[in-house]
Amino acid sequence: MPPSISSMIDHIIDVARGVAPHGPTNRENREATRIPYNGHVSLIQFTPMGKKTKPLLLESENISSGGLCVHLPEELPVGRRGALMLSRSDGERVILPAKVVYCNARDTFSYECGLEFEPPSVAVSIEDFKDDQGNMPEVGLSRAA
Repeated sequence: MPPSISSMIDHIIDVARGVAPHGPTNRENREATRIPYNGHVSLIQFTPMGKKTKPLLLESENISSGGLCVHLPEELPVGRRGALMLSRSDGERVILPAKVVYCNARDTFSYECGLEFEPPSVAVSIEDFKDDQGNMPEVGLSRAA
């Protein structure tokens, strides 16, 4: 029986955070198979001065062990680094460092961005993702996914 989408996504998240083996190759390339990841993730960006921005809630499209494709209403600068918070199927929230590798206009008011997972380099905690009222973003797959 083939693995479920949820278990494949959990494995990808675990590979990206370094707690599961990647498999036969060291690194996926752009032609690697993407798995649909239709839901929400939260992104904190690091400004050129090293400060953390307020978290953005983004719609995700797909995921691989190399990164994530998201949709958002504003353009992100290519090369900008940050941290993503996403959720495994068991509800565990996971923080993964990421870098913007492309950001293309989809239409007048939206962009599609590719975020490449990176090794941990800057301390980011779950607390950094809370909004001004102290609430956590609702991240994870949509019910329809």
